[in-house]
Amino acid sequence: RPDSRYAAVIPLFIGALASGRAPVVHGDGLQSRHFTFVSDAVRANLLAAEAGSQCSGRVYNVAGDRDYTLLDVLGIIETTLRVQVAPMHTAPRAGDVRYSRADLTAAKRDLDYEPSIGLPDGLRITVEAATDGITPPREEAVGE
Repeated sequence: RPDSRYAAVIPLFIGALASGRAPVVHGDGLQSRHFTFVSDAVRANLLAAEAGSQCSGRVYNVAGDRDYTLLDVLGIIETTLRVQVAPMHTAPRAGDVRYSRADLTAAKRDLDYEPSIGLPDGLRITVEAATDGITPPREEAVGE
């Protein structure tokens, strides 16, 4: 659920920014992740399904080509929506992983997997799909 306490950060940031609300950032926002666009995840699964028995039962990391901080993600979404809303920083969440980086070596070697959609393009596509028909908030002129 995108409204749950542990929902993925991207839909939470998009929802907040598209409605003019301050996005909530736990801690300083410098936590980093390798974000993956859904079409890359689907393609990796298809490559694994077609790979043959040498890959059967193996586990592969599937991710983007580099890590981004939560503040990076927020900035890309703000640019895409053409808004700027200062985030509301809260205390860091207990147990939150500071840096998460995926090693794609095995997926590249065994599946010929390479991410094809970088985070900026993936976020643009996601923002456009998530905000279809939503007009970003604007300041009303005096007298409206």
